[in-house]
Amino acid sequence: MGELNTKQPNKGLSKIREIWAIYKKYEISIFPVAFATSFFLWQIFMTAIVNPAPKYENLKVLHGEITRARSAPPEFIVQLPDGKKLEMEWPVAYLLIDKSTSHGPYYGDNKKLLGCQAEIKYDSMRFTFTEHLRIWELNCMNKKIQVSNKELVKGFAISSDGLKFAATCVLAFIYICSFIRFLYDRKNHS
Repeated sequence: MGELNTKQPNKGLSKIREIWAIYKKYEISIFPVAFATSFFLWQIFMTAIVNPAPKYENLKVLHGEITRARSAPPEFIVQLPDGKKLEMEWPVAYLLIDKSTSHGPYYGDNKKLLGCQAEIKYDSMRFTFTEHLRIWELNCMNKKIQVSNKELVKGFAISSDGLKFAATCVLAFIYICSFIRFLYDRKNHS
């Protein structure tokens, strides 16, 4: 006849099953917290660590004509002397790239810069799906308009601080709601 299975159950597998049972019991509480935390920490990491305001001496310089100016990012198309065209934008926090409103010093009135023969100091955002050339200083020689690095760094800091504040508020709300849900589930599943 057959032998009885006298092997001890795999302790690692038992622990995984135990964790999975807890997750299934409280998944409605755990998932929003994990997702929101990951999302906002990624945004803050990309803005503050990976793509902060660069040091002034590390900026690249180009000369060209602004051939398109609009209020939505990328705000500008700059045509270089060799005919190449680049899309450029004012610097903003990572969460706000590709959004529908401008965040630069002219807040939607970028058309003032149309036709500028400009010297632009810029950098490229790293680790983004598309290229984002951020303008950190602009000197429009023929229209005598200058946007200083100090002004743009200050605006970038404001958008970064706004991102951190919004993330803190949203996460606090989600944590509180999830904790309440956790207590409710715990009471009703006990």
